[in-house]
Amino acid sequence: MFFEGCGVAKNEEKAIPRFKRAAKQGYAEAQYKLGDSYQFGRAGLKESIHEAVPWYKKAACQRHDNADAQCRIGLLYQSGHGVKQDDAEAARWITKAAEQVVARAQYSLGAFHVKGSGVMQSKVKAVLWIEKAAEQGFTEAQFHLGTLYTDGWGVAQSDVKAAQWYRKAAEQGYATAQCNMGMLHKKGCGVAQSDKQAAHWFQKAAHSGLAGAEFNLGALYHVRRGVAQTYSEARNWYLKAAEHGDAAAQFNLGSMLAKGEGVPMNFAEAIRWFKKAAAQGFPQANGALQLLAQNGYR
Repeated sequence: MFFEGCGVAKNEEKAIPRFKRAAKQGYAEAQYKLGDSYQFGRAGLKESIHEAVPWYKKAACQRHDNADAQCRIGLLYQSGHGVKQDDAEAARWITKAAEQVVARAQYSLGAFHVKGSGVMQSKVKAVLWIEKAAEQGFTEAQFHLGTLYTDGWGVAQSDVKAAQWYRKAAEQGYATAQCNMGMLHKKGCGVAQSDKQAAHWFQKAAHSGLAGAEFNLGALYHVRRGVAQTYSEARNWYLKAAEHGDAAAQFNLGSMLAKGEGVPMNFAEAIRWFKKAAAQGFPQANGALQLLAQNGYR
């Protein structure tokens, strides 16, 4: 029976002595949580992955397995953090946790099967485990499953099912899934075509700082699709995306500056952004620079 009051949410530092006693007495949950406290420097403990690993292993190897500890050990072997990197060992521990219905482990095991890391590559097993995690509400798994349906990898290609899984992840705040929902609504793939819905999802993802969403939101404002046309909003979102390295946004921002479209005309700034886009191989940028050069602007 686990000891009373093992959690560290309240009076964390005062709980640590009891925590340690329970861990030394062999309570797997206390061992896991003590390892967690050492790994992340919780409850007043000095952060130490080397102190954390032995406690995780003690918990993971208990007769009554601690699945969370098994998952954590597996992830450490995968990253090589605190232990020697070993995909096979990572997969061994992750499998134990996945079989005990730990969603994070199920997703990781599915991802291992996608890449063939530590296990044989298997589309069937990859989909099986990712789907199990997705059905438990694990956001990354929901998004990944959406990409599998988009690509038809291990499943029959289906924009409708891709949209269903992207939406689940998007509703949990996963920015890339939100951006993907925006693109699906913009194109009418797997969902009803709706510029308004596209703008809704791009806006959510853009506020997370996702460059692709910032660009797409700027583009909707630029041509008044799903939003009221506002050049200043288009410029603002293009600028955010451009500063995050999006070449298309850099080019469009340069174009607005060169034309004086909703902003004061500024050829020097236009050239600066065109050069950034050109450096990333954006095809139209070199043409824009050549046209400006022909008119005496370099």
